[in-house]
Amino acid sequence: MLDFLVSWVMVFHPVVAIFILAVIVLFIINLCYKYLMNQNEVKKIKDRSKEMNKEWKKYQKEGNTEKAKAIMSEMMAENNKMMMMTFKPMLVSMILVILILPGLAGIYGNVEVQLKDGSGTLENKGQSYEITGNGESISIAGSESIECKLPCREKIGDSLWNVRSNGKNIMFERVVALLPVPLPLFGDDLGWLGWYFICSIPLMLLIKKILKVNI
Repeated sequence: MLDFLVSWVMVFHPVVAIFILAVIVLFIINLCYKYLMNQNEVKKIKDRSKEMNKEWKKYQKEGNTEKAKAIMSEMMAENNKMMMMTFKPMLVSMILVILILPGLAGIYGNVEVQLKDGSGTLENKGQSYEITGNGESISIAGSESIECKLPCREKIGDSLWNVRSNGKNIMFERVVALLPVPLPLFGDDLGWLGWYFICSIPLMLLIKKILKVNI
């Protein structure tokens, strides 16, 4: 339903398209944190919390539980203050993510083909492919014929898919990026969400640094 928000990136390869959207989303999110929060106050709270943490460790080591508890109470108060400050930008960020990510899933997500009497249809970017299968192997008829024993990885149209049986249906899991080396949990390929996540980690740190966002 919200595909129109991100459909303009379909002119790019999925790897590039999702990277571009990750940059845009994270840039807007960080702008929200920068301008909806008092950055000077955030820095003061973080500095105070760091100093109080040192004092707390010192009193813990000395066995001065009374002062350690007092410091801990102050630290909790500072943390609560920080949480209240982050509420508004966090809410705006959540709305943005809720709007964008379903659009990405609609374009680059997996497709489950229901087989009726051993046949069904895969719809991909305006193209239709006739699927026939028996749970162990499938045939794909389109501009060219493809046969594979499940599970398999096949290029259909301009998309690469991991294909597997899912009960009586066939699941087509879109491969967005192939990895040079396999990763734990991910394997040797990534779907749209995995690639978005991998892009987001360094981008978040970089954009925070560029915009001088303290949180």
